[in-house]
Amino acid sequence: MSTETGLIRGVAVSLPDGMVRRELARLHPYTIGCCRRIGLRNEAGAVYRWIRTVGLGHFLDVVAAMTRLGYVDEWQQASGHGGFDVVLSPDINRSSAAAQHAARTVRVRDPGGRRLRGDASAHAAHGSAP
Repeated sequence: MSTETGLIRGVAVSLPDGMVRRELARLHPYTIGCCRRIGLRNEAGAVYRWIRTVGLGHFLDVVAAMTRLGYVDEWQQASGHGGFDVVLSPDINRSSAAAQHAARTVRVRDPGGRRLRGDASAHAAHGSAP
């Protein structure tokens, strides 16, 4: 049995949703415990995905997995979650830092033909072309 999840009709899917689905597929609910609902917001601020957890351990596993993907718990800012026990939003600061790093990272080959990853600014500083 895998984690129950689904999309909310008419709401745009978040950019990292493929990673979200992969993480949720790895996590399995406990057989006993109370059910909790988690909502995930997209970059526009709308809840686009629901997740149903069974048991406190499963709930904490899912929240930890989403935190690793850059989602943050917004309980402090919210006055209500529309039927969800918790709503997680993408951390804009973390997401933009990751995007900037990805833009700087290039794939290059060394003289022996092996693939390397590196920072484009480091190659520019040393005069080497990516």
